Amino acid sequence: MSAVSGIAELENVFEVLRKGVANRIARPGLAKAGRLAVKKIKAEIPSRYKGVRRSIKSRSLKTKYNAGVAGVKVGAGVSRKRGEKSEQSGKKGVGIGARNVHWWFLGTKQRRTKDGKRTGRMPVMMTGVSDILSRSKAEMVAIIREGIKTGIDKEAARLAKKQL
Repeated sequence: MSAVSGIAELENVFEVLRKGVANRIARPGLAKAGRLAVKKIKAEIPSRYKGVRRSIKSRSLKTKYNAGVAGVKVGAGVSRKRGEKSEQSGKKGVGIGARNVHWWFLGTKQRRTKDGKRTGRMPVMMTGVSDILSRSKAEMVAIIREGIKTGIDKEAARLAKKQL
């Protein structure tokens, strides 16, 4: 199993090298592709929805939770959860933030409070993250390939230096 399927160079790296070395080679390219993906997603969101834009992030996955291979996660509300403060203190509703940004992409059904009062529904505001990223797949694959090549060069230089 490799961190990214469909890229022959990366799959070959994972087959030939030990997992630790292969992960060390793949991780920088994956992170760079993740940053590009965040930019692509944010570019699709209208500028007046700053809360939605702020919640789009990427992060590296820990290998122990990802079957031992390097990976990157990109999307809405992906970053670590921290104590969040409401921007609209004293008002009902907080708008779209990191905790409910999935509503933006998925929408909601008609909702009610515990008292039975209607709170409304939210239609799907935009296509999903995977649809946006599929349009720029070639560009991200190129970045991952470039990262793998530089990683292999660095690893070869490190091994050459170690053997001297």
